Amino acid sequence: MRLNLHQVTCAVLIIILAERIGPDNIQALFPQTEKGHAELSVQNISKISFCTILDKPERYNGQKIRTEAILVQSRQPTVDGGDPLFYSLSCNAKDKVSLVEYSQSYNLNTKTQEELNGIIARSKNAKLGRAKVEVIAQFEVAPKGGFGHLDAFQSRFVIFSLEHVSSLSESSAYPKKE
Repeated sequence: MRLNLHQVTCAVLIIILAERIGPDNIQALFPQTEKGHAELSVQNISKISFCTILDKPERYNGQKIRTEAILVQSRQPTVDGGDPLFYSLSCNAKDKVSLVEYSQSYNLNTKTQEELNGIIARSKNAKLGRAKVEVIAQFEVAPKGGFGHLDAFQSRFVIFSLEHVSSLSESSAYPKKE
């Protein structure tokens, strides 16, 4: 099998990139499809419902996905808890919440992030702000214990990109606790 110059150049760049950011982070950049081919384009990332992901967490574990959910974020600094989380009105149950974290490559200086900050700041709830968001994130299932404060979450979304944000009616239900 002969490789052309383009293929060799790409391979060398991937090796250099892997050495610089580590093997765990390189895999997050190039998630595998069912057929084993790397997806490089944001447009190729499948949109999967939040409820479907949490119904079959093992199926989506480690995958980079696009999803919509309601983001709940604390408006005040807290000592215990206060972790940002996702939930959905379509499957609002105690076990259908997920921790939210932001990847190291997440860009806080985007127009969409500014919109989110504005929606959270305008919330009538003094402690929590909420917004409907569409994100590109890596979904992860907790290997043992859990994620977040006191291992309260069995899964998490590590956000790479905030694609869309919109306000949510103040009368919309909050995540169920029981």
